[in-house]
Amino acid sequence: MTLSLSLTGSAKANSSGPNPFLLNEVQAILDDVKTNAPWYYDLFVVWFRVGWRPSEIVALQYPSLDWSRQIIEIRKGRIPRLGGLEAPAKTGPRQVDCSKDPEIFAAFQRRRLASIQVGRPSHVFT
Repeated sequence: MTLSLSLTGSAKANSSGPNPFLLNEVQAILDDVKTNAPWYYDLFVVWFRVGWRPSEIVALQYPSLDWSRQIIEIRKGRIPRLGGLEAPAKTGPRQVDCSKDPEIFAAFQRRRLASIQVGRPSHVFT
């Protein structure tokens, strides 16, 4: 996969602290992913909106989603250096209220429909 965009606004070398993308950079990334790697689009939509650790977002499973209240329970993280072993989330279990951003659960719904079609209904993004 090759993404065609170039980020300059918030990409600073040798930054000592968090340096989030600017909104126009987020939109550029989403546009590029949607065009060049559409199967990752929903992952990036959710990731930019919630800001979780990579290990948490790839370990997310459908039973952790409360569809009626639009709340997610983060229970696990997936540790790549241990072969993808799932372990308790780094900061422990927590609930994330997504009811004020309907796009998050809209992305989950698109992933759920796609995962049913390919026969992998447990994890949201993997």
